[in-house]
Amino acid sequence: MLIRGDTIKLKLIKATNLIAADRNGLSDPYVIVRTERKEISNFFKPTSVIKKTLNPIWNETFIYYIYEKHEKYEFFLEVMDKDLIFDDFLGSAVVNVVDIVTEANKEFTVDLPLEKVKSGTLQISLFVERKIEDIDLH
Repeated sequence: MLIRGDTIKLKLIKATNLIAADRNGLSDPYVIVRTERKEISNFFKPTSVIKKTLNPIWNETFIYYIYEKHEKYEFFLEVMDKDLIFDDFLGSAVVNVVDIVTEANKEFTVDLPLEKVKSGTLQISLFVERKIEDIDLH
């Protein structure tokens, strides 16, 4: 469970085995991160574009502040190929923070198979920072 005052750190580490979307047999991938809650800071946030690769490494961290208790908190991750006019879809994944993070103040790394495509995996880590004074012991 997430409680008021928690901070989620979502790190997009890398992707592997992405599908090729460009004529050169490669892609220019980036990830769009969305949350289920529009009022949360960073509702929609893209990573940087890594050019000409099927195995990009981002190591980019996004921070989300929790303002109320949550039994479930999902991130919707879309891997895209950057093009001049229309970007191509390279796969997607959904992750529920509460399913992965079993204790606060500890990092959890997970490989997410990409859905709706032939191949691809997205590696992320999740860290929920909880200040000791925020924990209700009663």
